[in-house]
Amino acid sequence: YWTAPAAPVRMQTRWQQTAKAWQLDQGSIRWPGLGQGGFALYWPTQGGALRWQIRDMNVAMAPLYANWIKPLALPGGLAAGLQASGQVRFSVAGAGGLNALRWDLRNAAVSSSNRLLAVTGVNSRGAWSRTGKISAATLRWQSAALYRIPVGPLHADLVVNPQGFHLQQPFTLTMLGGALHFRQLAARWAGTRSGFSMSGDLRGVSMAQLTRIMRWPPFTGTVSATIPELQYHAGDLSTSGALSAQVFGGTVRVNDLHVENFFGVLPLLRGNVEISGVRLKPLTDAFHFGYISGVLDGHVKNLALLNWSPEAFDAQFHTVPVPGVRQEISYAAVQNLTRLGGGDGIGGFFQGLFLRMFKTFAYAHLGMGVRLRHGVAELSGVGTEDSGFVILQGQGLPRVDIVGYNRRVNWNELLARLQTAMHGGAQVQTGE
Repeated sequence: YWTAPAAPVRMQTRWQQTAKAWQLDQGSIRWPGLGQGGFALYWPTQGGALRWQIRDMNVAMAPLYANWIKPLALPGGLAAGLQASGQVRFSVAGAGGLNALRWDLRNAAVSSSNRLLAVTGVNSRGAWSRTGKISAATLRWQSAALYRIPVGPLHADLVVNPQGFHLQQPFTLTMLGGALHFRQLAARWAGTRSGFSMSGDLRGVSMAQLTRIMRWPPFTGTVSATIPELQYHAGDLSTSGALSAQVFGGTVRVNDLHVENFFGVLPLLRGNVEISGVRLKPLTDAFHFGYISGVLDGHVKNLALLNWSPEAFDAQFHTVPVPGVRQEISYAAVQNLTRLGGGDGIGGFFQGLFLRMFKTFAYAHLGMGVRLRHGVAELSGVGTEDSGFVILQGQGLPRVDIVGYNRRVNWNELLARLQTAMHGGAQVQTGE
């Protein structure tokens, strides 16, 4: 339903009836609290579509959206939770349907009640026609935030056609100390492929800022990534290719990415992740885990995140020998890996005192697997020993092996172990 105005609506027009049509022209309307503008109607009496126009309608965005647009939105969808402000002047015309639109949006702002979307200082001008005419449009904003991630100013020039729009030229947004570059951005608002699509890349985005905003385990460094064509349709986000990122000297590829209910209350992400050539020294430096040198490969299959928290996955990570890269680990990292595997660290006063005398230890193989289901993590390693699983296979003297025996652990407890390891002891500074 629509909300009635608090004061009378004033409308005047000139009415004319002929043998061919009913006609209203030179009409004007003043709607209290909303705005004012002109209109015209032409209704053939011998059949034919009703032709209508709304001319130079100057209205406030807040009541327009709250009282006229939001009631038409699907409950629970993004549009149902938005608030808008600003001023818009527009003209529309139709004959049985919408045929043409011209708009001038000034000093507008849009935000969602769940804080997933916020845009301020929005200005846009343009025109659209159903008849095949192509026109230009502009879109500007001063600042924005998506999932609480702040984004800098936007200046985009668009080409509008009957089916949608696309970029006239690429543009770049600043974010988290880096940039998001849009090579392509397009929209379709008709047919089975309606929605938005984009492709581009990330450059130098701060992981410290990102992990703090997303409330993930904190670590430092920057990330750059290539973004294939992302598509947004009917509330879901998906990609037609692999998202590839350069992280810690290696490559992370995300395949089969799909997010259901992207702007909803409980978004569900699914995908598969491949990791190759990641250097362990910068990785463990960033997480303050203790010094480990080597190269890591791995995968995360059947990943499912509900509201951005892990629900299920099958993960396996292991080191691979690379010429010229030493495979070494510090005493602090040995302690942390032991605790992560369910142990209490290296036991025994004399054993601990002896091992502390060595700066690093050589190893032959390092790795760990985690299978998460229903809040329980099932752990594995690079091999088995008796009833346990080998996390670290030492090499040389003194040789240090790490074997875990508690294969099943509560997921929150495993996260707590990881947090403890990341905040434990100082780093051992040594080169690779």
